[in-house]
Amino acid sequence: MILFLYGLLAICGLPIFFLAIYPLMSHVFAAFTKGNTHFESSKHNNASATNELPPVSIIIACYNEESFIRSKLTEILSKANWIEGSELIVVSTGSTDTTDQILREFDSNPNVHLCLIPERISKIDAVNYAVNICRHKLLVFSDCRQKMKVGSIQRLVSKFQDPTIGTVAASLLDTKNDESPSFFRKMYHNMALNQSKVGSCFNVYGALYAQRKSVYRKIPTDLLFDDLFVVVSTISQGMRLVQEKEAVIYDVSFYSYYKPERVQRLTRGLLLFLFNHKKLIFSLPPTVLFRFLMYKYLKLLMPFLLLAVFLLTALLSYMSGFFGAYFGILFVVLAVLFIFNLTRNFLVVFIQINWYFFLATINFVFFNKRSKKWKKLNTANENPATLL
Repeated sequence: MILFLYGLLAICGLPIFFLAIYPLMSHVFAAFTKGNTHFESSKHNNASATNELPPVSIIIACYNEESFIRSKLTEILSKANWIEGSELIVVSTGSTDTTDQILREFDSNPNVHLCLIPERISKIDAVNYAVNICRHKLLVFSDCRQKMKVGSIQRLVSKFQDPTIGTVAASLLDTKNDESPSFFRKMYHNMALNQSKVGSCFNVYGALYAQRKSVYRKIPTDLLFDDLFVVVSTISQGMRLVQEKEAVIYDVSFYSYYKPERVQRLTRGLLLFLFNHKKLIFSLPPTVLFRFLMYKYLKLLMPFLLLAVFLLTALLSYMSGFFGAYFGILFVVLAVLFIFNLTRNFLVVFIQINWYFFLATINFVFFNKRSKKWKKLNTANENPATLL
């Protein structure tokens, strides 16, 4: 019986271990393969490639964005960010605030194409519509709220010198911590850059990314958001998805961003994609598929695995006569972690996020909460412009 319990403990503990060392694995893998792959960025030096860039179609889908839309269009159209000959397509779908009124201020700009749709349609439908009418071979997608580093669009587009690249994602940094990103943002940032050196990363932030039109595939409307589809669609076509270090979008801090509603939305989006598009996901090469599932989906199992490990270790300690010692050690470890601000904040956020993942997964699997419709998130108090 004890051997069986130890076996269960190993089964539950190994995925947690692999997820914990995944950032280190990506770094080691990139270090060992550096210089031995045709993906080396030195062969496609985009530092000097931003002088002469092809025009692009920049696409924004918006709904009730009166707080951000004027500054976003002004930012994109500025001389420092604009690529000559480009077009900016803005699709507003059923906005009930002053978004459309603000957009009409740009109607006289020949570079701006406004599509003011009276009825409410999803962001995915709006993006598909915009791609269908765009003129250029390179696409740039942007959201409204986040600010971006000057020259980010040029940096994204310059990566397409490399014919193996199909999609380029911007880097995401905390607004207040540009010089010293939060631990989690820095970890994800470094993982994506390391993965990009030797193949493809799995990060696409809807706030800013670029894609070849030839690689774009119509986004299915049974999804909650487009990010995962873009990742899998790009890689399954044999093209690379990379992150550009110098193309930067600024957002609120990691700890402010991952609130209950966002974690629940993320969970539902991940599970909808898995349930509705298993065939596409499993078309990925085996090694890529393994990394993708570990990187994107293992976190949803984390709360269940942690609970199982806790119960199994408690049971084993009871059967071995160390029940009191087990909880004594656990109490001391937690007490020490809560003494220091850094470890206390980390632990609190870790517990909160895993609790949200747990609830959202339970609701999806057992209570059929699988709607692809989601009420617009309240971001009125999250304007990065006020935090720079």
